[in-house]
Amino acid sequence: MKKRGLKRYYCNLNKRSYIEQIITGLRNGVVEYDYEHIHLDRYSLTKWNEIRLHLDVLFKLLDVFKSNYETIRMPFQVWGYVCFQRDLGCQIVLYIHTPNSDFDDFPMIISNISETPTISRKELLAYLESMTTKGYDIRYSNNCDNEPEIFIAIKNVGMPIFIEAKMCGEL
Repeated sequence: MKKRGLKRYYCNLNKRSYIEQIITGLRNGVVEYDYEHIHLDRYSLTKWNEIRLHLDVLFKLLDVFKSNYETIRMPFQVWGYVCFQRDLGCQIVLYIHTPNSDFDDFPMIISNISETPTISRKELLAYLESMTTKGYDIRYSNNCDNEPEIFIAIKNVGMPIFIEAKMCGEL
């Protein structure tokens, strides 16, 4: 990536005005988000430092939901998504989902996931492990192209996106 404009890019990446608009809509109960998503990357992320900076922003945005959760009146789901695509590098996305009139797919449940990582980047795994101690639930999968995916939810904020597996004999 060209270095010119990089400082402005990262300053704009950290602006939260669009998240505040989403939170306000959720507080008022007047929004319908059908997998609304915000891409936090405008170019292919391949280097760890770039990926880390974008993950920092993702977790800051998720923290905004965590700190405003008590004031939101309508049911919603929020999660982070990270995918390592062969041709496009690392993609980092924030998703917001609510009941909506377009489809009857709320709440959305992610299945075929595991707590076992599907990636081997040590610095990324260490970073994500540190986030689990801060109340995040992180799961791993591979998409239909066998590319590693990571799903990041906030424990006890919004409706869950993961279903916990029941132990044998539990009801």
